[in-house]
Order: sequence, then C-alpha cells, then structure tokens
Amino acid sequence: MPAPDAEPAAPAARMWNRTRLCLALFLLSFAVFAARVRNGGTGDTIPAQLLPISILLEGNLDFNEFVCPTDPATNRAIDYAADRCTAPLNYYFEVANGRVVSRYPIIPGIMNLPLHAVGYVLRLDVVGLRSEISVLTSALISAGSVVLMFLLLEALGCATGTALLGALVYAFGTVAWSVNGHGLWQHGPSLLLLNGALLLLARGGAADGADDGTSSRGVPWAGLLLGFAVFNRPTNIMLAVPLAVYVTVHHRRSLLRFSVLAAIPAALMLLYSHVVLGSVVTLGQGQTMRFSAQPWVGLAGLLFSPARGLFVFSPILLLALLQLRPVLTGAPRNALPPHPLARYLTVATIGLIALYACWPLWWGGVTFGYRLVGEALPAFIVLLAFAWESTIRASRPWKGVAAVLLLLSVWFNFLGAQVAPCGFDTSPDSIDYHPERLWQVRGTELLRCTRMAGASLGITLGE
Repeated sequence: MPAPDAEPAAPAARMWNRTRLCLALFLLSFAVFAARVRNGGTGDTIPAQLLPISILLEGNLDFNEFVCPTDPATNRAIDYAADRCTAPLNYYFEVANGRVVSRYPIIPGIMNLPLHAVGYVLRLDVVGLRSEISVLTSALISAGSVVLMFLLLEALGCATGTALLGALVYAFGTVAWSVNGHGLWQHGPSLLLLNGALLLLARGGAADGADDGTSSRGVPWAGLLLGFAVFNRPTNIMLAVPLAVYVTVHHRRSLLRFSVLAAIPAALMLLYSHVVLGSVVTLGQGQTMRFSAQPWVGLAGLLFSPARGLFVFSPILLLALLQLRPVLTGAPRNALPPHPLARYLTVATIGLIALYACWPLWWGGVTFGYRLVGEALPAFIVLLAFAWESTIRASRPWKGVAAVLLLLSVWFNFLGAQVAPCGFDTSPDSIDYHPERLWQVRGTELLRCTRMAGASLGITLGE
C-alpha cells in the first residue's frame, strides 16, 4: 500500500518542482541577457573588466600595467613601467599612493574574477576576451537576481503564479535586462546582494516581533549581504539602515549576529580604502557625492523625464503605486496584512530615491534609462506583486491596462538591451552640458532606438 509514503513525498515533490522552476527561470534569463555579446557598459565599467586580469597576472588591485597616468600636482607623466605607458589617465582611474586605482568600488570586478580564472586555467586570452567574459558575468549576476526575486515574492506571501509573473516583469521589463544584464555596473551586483538579503529576512518570519530562534536562522547572514551591498555601492546605506531597523524590531535575538556579519564587509571596505585609496573616508571609491539646490527637479527627472524616468522606461511600475499607501499603513491585502518587511523596504527606497534626487547629475551621465536608481526595483516589484493580487487580477480593465504597460516596458528595455546606444546622450550635444534636453519629448533615446530597430527590419519610421 503506497499511502503511507504519499505524505512524506509531497514536500519533496514540491521542492523538486520549485527547483526546476528556478532553474528554468535562471536559464531563460541568462540566455536573454547574454544574447547580445556587445558589452553594454561605458568607461565606468572598465575597471571591473580589468581588475580580474590585474589580480590574476599581477596579484594586486591596481591598474599600473594598463595606463600611463599623470601626476595631478605636476601634470607630468609618472615615471614607472615606461615601456608599457600607452594611454593617458582616464576619468575612471586616479592615482593614490603612487598607484593607479579605480574610482569605483571593486565588488563588480571581484565578482568578475571566477569566469576570468576559468579562462586563465583554460589558457584563453583573458585580456583579449575581457569584454565578452564580463558580459557573461553580468548575465549570470542578473539572472541570479531574477531567481532571488521570485523566491522573495513567494517568501512575502505571494502565490507562486504571482511570484513568477513578478520575477518575469523584473527580468524583462526593467533595467535588470537593458542595463545590468550585459554590463558590469554596480547595480547588477547590488540587486543580487539586496535580493538575497531580503529573501533571508522574509524567510525569517517573526512578523509580530517575536523571534523563535528557528525561522530566523538566516537573518544574520542578511547582514553580511547588506554589508557587501554597501561596499559595492555606498549609497545602499539608505537601504541597509532601515532594514537593520527591521531586524532590531522584529528579530532582536538575531541583531548581534546580524551586526557582526555586517561589520565584516564594512571592515574590508575601510581596509581597502586605507591601504589602496589612501584614506578610510573614501568608502571604497574615489568619488564623492555632491548635492543640488533643486532636489525637486532631480526627483521629477528620476521618475518622469522622457530621457531617464523610471515610470517612462518601465511604465508597468506605475501600478505599484496602487499598494503604496496600504503597505505603508499596514492595511490588509486579501484579508491578510502585508509582511512588515515590505513597509521597511518601501520607506528605505523612498529615502534612496530622495538621495539621488539631490545629486546635480541625477541623470547619471551617459547611460540608458533610470540606471542610477536601479536599486529601487525590489520595492517596486514587491508593491506591484501585491497590487496584482489585491486589485489587478480580479479586474478586467486593470488587467488590460497592466498588459499594455507591460508590453511597453518589455519593448523599451528590449531597445536598451539590443539596440542602444542610439546617440541621444551625445548628439546634437552632450546632456551633461545641456541637461534641458532630458525633458525633450522629440528625438529621445527611446524614439531613436525604435527608428533604428525599424530600420534594421526595413521599416522607415517618421521623425
């Protein structure tokens, strides 16, 4: 009689089905992200491409072998390795303690090391193939963040179908594809680390403030991931602090271990800053954040600019606003209150966007879409999933609106992944010197890329 074995087999079968679903989601995302071999980064990502080579061939974290730097004090070339000096010091490098170092955090470059190491062992030309290897690393990182998003939505109480839909929206309707999927920016590693930390916190349970010591086993490790997220991009502190408050309120018994593990990457960042960059106050990077006297301009631009707006390049995320007030107030969702983690994440994301709104260069230089606030995506996808279950799913009109917005989001980010850059940021002049162009509704990046996509199919579209 097979009946006694049926009950124990059910959980194993469910786990196997979930594993297969996660694997399929990962492979689909990776295949799409890696479909365009061209590297989607700019000069900002070059140190992340070169760092693995420096580690493998030189055993250090500097880039002396790649450039011929100029001493800022004398404007003369620094005299070392003169036989290899072939280029001036580019904006993404600087000189510290007599070494050429990256102006950007090194975590993306460290994450790029494993694939380069494999190529090195296989005796491939890792220097010549560094761009292609970096694209594969970017695709792997972003595909991993997609799977973590799916698991996070399930852990927050969403149905499996909702979680899968939310993960697919995140994968193909946002800059997770158009920017992070094929370029080693800081945002891809950030989202991988943040989604992993959020998953551990969500699985910790203890929504009523109690901590039974069993369900919260992974909570301390969220501190480690959040610490590395801050090392990777210091502005992620705006997300890490509210999430640390969440742990303080809802997982008090885990707080000490959470803090100790979070301190490990913080100590590594300070050590790197002191030894390599020459000062702990650099916080792992060679640039400082400045603030604008017009934060409302930056906020409007980050959300609605035709050239950079989050709700322009991913209009599906507009529907996330349906759940903004219920989540912030703790109102029931399908007769159940939302997981308290969603409230802390939402507040943290509002703070993150507000911080970037205060930056004079809120558009992020030469880039595609809302790259600068890519770390806001977890909160928007969580709110969108809640909105789907509480409002959209049961309403045909809302579902029709959602379908149109989703198609537009996927198309826009397809353009970013497969067609961009299309010349908007530099032609007819640079947006860094003429930021008023960021508000033009004619000749935007999306329109230019759409015309280029049509031209590749033999279709001529109007100006």
